[in-house]
Amino acid sequence: MDSESQKVDELVSTIESAIKEEIPEQNSVDSSESNQQLNSLPEAHQPDFDEISRKQAELNSIPQLESTPIGRFYDVSVKVAAELGSANMTLQDLMRIREGTVITLDRNVSEPVDIMAQGVCIAKGEVVVVDGKFAVRVKHIRADS
Repeated sequence: MDSESQKVDELVSTIESAIKEEIPEQNSVDSSESNQQLNSLPEAHQPDFDEISRKQAELNSIPQLESTPIGRFYDVSVKVAAELGSANMTLQDLMRIREGTVITLDRNVSEPVDIMAQGVCIAKGEVVVVDGKFAVRVKHIRADS
């Protein structure tokens, strides 16, 4: 093993040791303490979403745009996402996330979701279901978009 590989292995080992010291193992938590933590978690449940048909979704689809000078860019792919909400947490809390962990977001269920294009909010909408898949019904397009 060359000296570079040894240095990398030593660094990884040091970081792993530091993490183990900072974050106690899940199994080492006293079961009564663990039960108290579980009992203090908010109740999580799945919300109901409106089910709309594929035909309804197609009727509300994007209209054909006229030929304009910008028309040559219409084939450019743009990443569009619906942002449900967000949460700020410390790195320590992030490292403690396990399967079943509930992360409370900063948005109420009744609030519209942000529709993002390349990381920029362009509209607001509501979550619906089309053919068993999540979809977003646009409710408001931002004026500055």
